[in-house]
Amino acid sequence: VVVTFIGQAYIWTNKDDTDVKTTVPKCIAVPWNKVAETVKLPPVQTYATACLYNWYLADPTKPTDEENLKSLITYTGLPDEEWFYIISLLVEVAAAPGIRAVVEAYNALASNSDATEDTLFQCVKEILESAKNMSRFQRGSTDEGLTPNGITYEGVEVKKLSGASAGQSSTLPVFDIFLGIKHDEPEQGEKPGRVFEYLDDMRKHMPEEHQRFLKALKEQPKQPREYVKEKMKTKPEMAELFNSIVSEISKFRGKHI
Repeated sequence: VVVTFIGQAYIWTNKDDTDVKTTVPKCIAVPWNKVAETVKLPPVQTYATACLYNWYLADPTKPTDEENLKSLITYTGLPDEEWFYIISLLVEVAAAPGIRAVVEAYNALASNSDATEDTLFQCVKEILESAKNMSRFQRGSTDEGLTPNGITYEGVEVKKLSGASAGQSSTLPVFDIFLGIKHDEPEQGEKPGRVFEYLDDMRKHMPEEHQRFLKALKEQPKQPREYVKEKMKTKPEMAELFNSIVSEISKFRGKHI
């Protein structure tokens, strides 16, 4: 987090957009790249370095809420910049019970026991509640055409990387997989659509553990959407809840855009 803020500040702290530094000196580039390789993230400001790894609780004995969450580092020291990061963290906090419910749902499907239907129904209710709670509530080296040839990292290599974006959060992709929502996903042999390519690039900027988690969910042999479709006649209320989650996620995306 520290070296990323130093590197980004060096590149983008300038008089105006004509004064962007396109070469990062060795004294910053080499340690930045080394740390990035160690944590398996690209050497650029990402959602993980700006938000997920950049917080602490002012009082560890109190709840994780807007009053208690603080950023470790900001560029300006201003409360509005800190709040920009904290808002994203609050969405992650709201989504946490839903993420746990997704894992429980997949475990229930894998067990294929008498309790599977009831467990999945309860999980769907919890995910819907998380989606509703979520609805309550930076730039990189390829931005705005200012650095069309990328950034030169002395002692490393030329990088063309996306800047921090909430699109690099694994929360919505987890719910997308659970719900069976696809974004421009190509069939075998087809060329990927622009939305899919963008989301795929965002995924490469996620922490490696998050990428592995998404891959593991997607590769599960039994998917919730298919199970819910099979139970539509005997358990129509589950399908209604399932569709309500889709609506809430769509509403959340609409507000964000």
